[in-house]
Amino acid sequence: MVKLFRILVIVALALLVVAACLPFSDPAPITISFNELPPLWAIASMAILPVGVALLVAAGGLLAFKRWGRWLGFVVAVASLVIAFLASGSPLAIGLSQAAVVLLVLSVLAWLAGLAASYHPAVVARFRHGL
Repeated sequence: MVKLFRILVIVALALLVVAACLPFSDPAPITISFNELPPLWAIASMAILPVGVALLVAAGGLLAFKRWGRWLGFVVAVASLVIAFLASGSPLAIGLSQAAVVLLVLSVLAWLAGLAASYHPAVVARFRHGL
């Protein structure tokens, strides 16, 4: 079960990287007026980089069986879902290719499955020893 847990975390990261490297299917012109507040999707898009960095830190904590890796993993999962919801109608999301959308969904599912697997008795014993 420990191997499955590690595989799920690594697969989630790999799918995310591959999805990020795929080109956009359609170029979308984006115009943002600086005379008014930016749209909500633009603000949510600015959170992608910090959440991505937190994802890497959480993955490192999970793979090293650190307790803080699990709660940071849940925070990252919730933040990712909020960003995806807020940016769903944006020109950036509309321009994503279908392959990228499928890979992102599979990445989220693998991440959540890895977090769920971290509570299996064979895996949770390793988290108790590492602080």
